[in-house]
Amino acid sequence: AEWEEAVGKLQAALDSAKGVREDRLARFNEKAKAAKDLLAKFALFADEHKKAREKAELLQEKLQKKRKELEAMEEKLGDLQGEHEELHKQATEVHAEKITTSRTKDQVKKKIEENTKKNREDGEGDGHVEGGGDQQVGER
Repeated sequence: AEWEEAVGKLQAALDSAKGVREDRLARFNEKAKAAKDLLAKFALFADEHKKAREKAELLQEKLQKKRKELEAMEEKLGDLQGEHEELHKQATEVHAEKITTSRTKDQVKKKIEENTKKNREDGEGDGHVEGGGDQQVGER
């Protein structure tokens, strides 16, 4: 009977240890599943981070390309502004030359009219200089 009692106690202790072991194993499995889920989330986060970094690199490359395009456009704008200033200067010179030519023509015309009027008053005819085809207006 002692023997059966000892076996019973051992069986009860073994069952108790088995229950504790199963509880611990269940808690360990829960923690392992949580860790596995956490690792899956971390892997997903790492993958998303990698994609975001690659996208940022592409955007950085696009930004550099746009900056180069902008620099080229600014350079072209500078060239065009230089050309504009040169053309404006030339147009101003042409305009000034036209004004000077116009004034000179007006002065020559006025001088001819004065000489014609003076010749008529002096009775010298129609204002033409005889034999002086090579003379310039105003010369006598």
